[in-house]
Amino acid sequence: PSLPPIDLILCNPPFVPVPPDFNRFSHRYDIFADGGPDGEEVLAAVLKGGVTLLNEGGRLAVVTELCNPRTFPSKLQTWLGERGE
Repeated sequence: PSLPPIDLILCNPPFVPVPPDFNRFSHRYDIFADGGPDGEEVLAAVLKGGVTLLNEGGRLAVVTELCNPRTFPSKLQTWLGERGE
């Protein structure tokens, strides 16, 4: 089923980098902190999917921590493409 457009999305996704094989040995982080190998796996999915659900002029607010903030603008452009304009 399709959802009606949304005005606001608030999100605090997991953003702790966890090596791919780590959860094989310890499940300590797999529920609350596993943001993928670079910590941006869930963030990218939230941003890509979130913008498709917003009304025109809608807002998406995310709490995160970036491992490499200098590369974030180019990653954001890659993840969102024209929708991020």
